Amino acid sequence: MLLYISDTSPETKRPKMLHLSYFLYICITRERRNAKESRQNKLTLFTTMLPENFVKNLIDALLHVLCSILKLILLPFNLWVKAITRLADQREKGFLNLSTITGLWPFFSFCKRLLIDFIFDAVAFLAYPVGVVVAIIIMIIGFTETNMFYTAGDVFLEFIISLIVIYIYPIFMALAHDFLVLMLLPIRKLIDYWRKPAQQLDIDYKQRE
Repeated sequence: MLLYISDTSPETKRPKMLHLSYFLYICITRERRNAKESRQNKLTLFTTMLPENFVKNLIDALLHVLCSILKLILLPFNLWVKAITRLADQREKGFLNLSTITGLWPFFSFCKRLLIDFIFDAVAFLAYPVGVVVAIIIMIIGFTETNMFYTAGDVFLEFIISLIVIYIYPIFMALAHDFLVLMLLPIRKLIDYWRKPAQQLDIDYKQRE
């Protein structure tokens, strides 16, 4: 019969505890090393997926988006400035003077200049000064008629919305102008066709069979 006697003396327990601590230390160190290598591999894989000039492209894209948003915000004001420039140029050239209009149909040319080239620019130009004055007058009248259902905050909100509409109004004028020009293109082509001399018209002189 064999007997197994456990060695429980302090002298034998100490080496066993040292071996166990060393084993745990090796395991923990290995796990940390593996985790670090895994993170480095993931970072390396992520960086290899990006182009070399990624940071530069990122900055350029951000600047492009911000500049484009700023241009869109300033678009109504730019259209307003261009309308002023065209009106000043029309005044210098006598744009609406019948004596300066030379052509087969001077009155039609005058109507075209008045309805298409002048009115839209004039309305876009007057939108800012006249619109702001009208909005202020309406706000003052609104403050005098406030009550429990129509407060001063509602009046001020209407004033802000009116200013926003007035600011973007040149865009509406530009869209209306371009839409009207597109609608009149067939008429303009017909007038250009009538202006052609007979030798330039597409006439088929072949005899009928």
